[in-house]
Amino acid sequence: MLKTARNYLELCRLHIWGFGVQCVLGALTVVGDGLTAVQFVPLFAVNAITIAWSFVHNDYSDYELDCHAPDLARRVLVRGDISRQAALRAAVVLFGASAAITFFCWPGLMPIGILTLIALLIVLYNRYSKMFLGADFVFATAGSLLCVLGAVAIIPSHDLRLLPALTWIVFTISFIDHLNFNAVLGGIKDVLSDKKQGCDTIACRNIEVDVDGRMRISIGFKSMALLGSSLIIALAFLPFTVFSYPSNPWQIGLLIAFSGLTLFHTYEFVNMGIHDRDVIAQVARKREMASKSLLVCMLAIWIGVSWTIFLLVIPMSFFVLFSVVMYGHPFRLPAEY
Repeated sequence: MLKTARNYLELCRLHIWGFGVQCVLGALTVVGDGLTAVQFVPLFAVNAITIAWSFVHNDYSDYELDCHAPDLARRVLVRGDISRQAALRAAVVLFGASAAITFFCWPGLMPIGILTLIALLIVLYNRYSKMFLGADFVFATAGSLLCVLGAVAIIPSHDLRLLPALTWIVFTISFIDHLNFNAVLGGIKDVLSDKKQGCDTIACRNIEVDVDGRMRISIGFKSMALLGSSLIIALAFLPFTVFSYPSNPWQIGLLIAFSGLTLFHTYEFVNMGIHDRDVIAQVARKREMASKSLLVCMLAIWIGVSWTIFLLVIPMSFFVLFSVVMYGHPFRLPAEY
């Protein structure tokens, strides 16, 4: 029983649930530090469950590809610890749970409509991401819409027209970050297995890997990665330069620090000489932590010190704790993930 439970938690990527705070960030753009714990719990739950079922469905959809990729042989479905049919049932049950929470906590057509759109985009991406170029835009749209869901849910009327400019800034940053993370970081991580299966991705078209694992990444691909990170940084300063939101010196200092880390880890990532999934995964996670922290710091004055500290500390703590519990190390995950 415990082994089965562990396999399902591994399949659901338990260790990254803590990073699923897009719904919470969306809600915070509307109510600021007025968000209560009672409001936080369902927002976080819907986000975390969506992350869980999307990964389960992704593994279900990619099963045939993964079975032919030696470096993915230790994934739960590939090694046979959970059947493909059981994984599909789990994905359906988890989506049903997120829909039920959404319906009962925020009754109305708009919240459940946005959640349904997110689900359709996730399924579309999972089924066809390796078949057509630009599928990463579908993934990015689904991920960033979670911010809109959280913002709409927190408004009593659930009226999309009432969302402030800050919500749409967070949505745009989240979209670019998801796009950059999936197309660039995820693309580089999966480029060897994708090329072997004849997949058509942006990374496959721009990266060559020789028999010794040495990578040659095109200038255009590197430029796209650095441009994406630069746009995220520029947008993070937009509330203070265009919309006259208040700021503090410590907040600007944190923004500058995390901006530097975001650019540094992006540059480090696209200039790796050797394709090593374990190293790639570690650098990718550092890059993700930096950019997500940048977004939290942008909202710091608006959401207050308590929420700022919580959103900077808890996701990282959650990741470290459950990485140790699941894999025995706080940062070095199995290479297939």
